[in-house]
Amino acid sequence: MQKYLFFILVLFLWGSSDSLWAFPIYPRTISDVYKEADYVVYGKVVGFIDDSPPTSKEGVPPPPSMHDGFAVIVIHEELKGEIKETQICIADQRSFMCPEPFHFEEGQEVLLFLNKDRKANFYWTFAMSYGGKEVTAEEYSLYKKKLLDLQAILDQSNQEIQEQQYIDWVVNCIKEPLTRWEGIFDLLNEKEGANKELVANPYVLTQKQKEGLCLDLYQQQELRVMDFKLIPHIRGTQDSVLLQFLLNKMKKLPNTADTDDLFLDAASVIADLSSRADLKKLSNQIEEEKLSKKGRALIRQFRQIM
Repeated sequence: MQKYLFFILVLFLWGSSDSLWAFPIYPRTISDVYKEADYVVYGKVVGFIDDSPPTSKEGVPPPPSMHDGFAVIVIHEELKGEIKETQICIADQRSFMCPEPFHFEEGQEVLLFLNKDRKANFYWTFAMSYGGKEVTAEEYSLYKKKLLDLQAILDQSNQEIQEQQYIDWVVNCIKEPLTRWEGIFDLLNEKEGANKELVANPYVLTQKQKEGLCLDLYQQQELRVMDFKLIPHIRGTQDSVLLQFLLNKMKKLPNTADTDDLFLDAASVIADLSSRADLKKLSNQIEEEKLSKKGRALIRQFRQIM
């Protein structure tokens, strides 16, 4: 057993670190994974290779491994980096639970953001599950355009022009359902300190961009937490219309515990837009209590008087 203590210690430290692989893994958008990955490819999963080491004759299990085998990918197109092979092996980490890896299935069409183990000659998805996307042909075409546009921005030598082009790119991502959450997350710019950003925080939107994002918000059939995180960035235009839209949406939600979590973000936004002292006081209390028993009672009170 002692011979495996080293591997156990490594796994413990690996799970406790602040690195990319730390628990829990920090969300990565398509701009994050594109900038950090060495290779970006579109391809198809055509099979798997088992690489699990056998149990010894004495019945001792093998030491922990970073992968269970390999997914075999036939490359259709490369968007970043140069890979000589038309078929590559990617580490398959399906036994991991958290951080969650990308789950390969035979027959999948996939967009992959990869790095390479040059000694062992295999690839792995950057940022675990964020480094892979199962896509249709139509979705791939959209992602491809977004990523080619992003590369053109990265190639821009004029920093002022680059910043404005990047903000335009982020806004356009928000307007596209497929990349909406990633665009909002990029706009929030709540990134890890080590990540170099193209634009200083906070991003400054033009009046036209704010109006465009407001119109896009009004078209959402269902509001999510990320939508409420977007609203502080688009305030200052149509605030009264925005408030009425939010009130109409939130009042239609069933008054059940299942929808309470949305009010953790919605309460402060609605209180700020309404400028009502009673709602502001309640939203501050909700922020402190979260989803405790008292917090849920405060949320019910907020819902009754908003």
